[in-house]
Formats: sequence, structure tokens, C-alpha cells
Amino acid sequence: MRWREAGSRGFLASVGALRREAAAVGERDEEERCELLCYWLDPG
Repeated sequence: MRWREAGSRGFLASVGALRREAAAVGERDEEERCELLCYWLDPG
């Protein structure tokens, strides 16, 4: 799953949005999980 693949962008964008919202409400564990998931799926 890579950002360059159009079919992956919606999911990756959703995980990125969840990460930002988790950070906004102080959910550091969830923020880190989302960050790691995005990195594992698209490390570039």
C-alpha cells in the first residue's frame, strides 16, 4: 500500500487524519500507532 497508488490514498489519508486528531486531544498512544502504521505501509 503506497501513496502513489490512487486506491491507497483514501485509507492513508484517513489514518493521517486520525493521527492528527489523536494528537489534538492528547491521545499520544493512538497518535504513535497511526504514525507507525503510515510508516510501515508507505515508508517513503
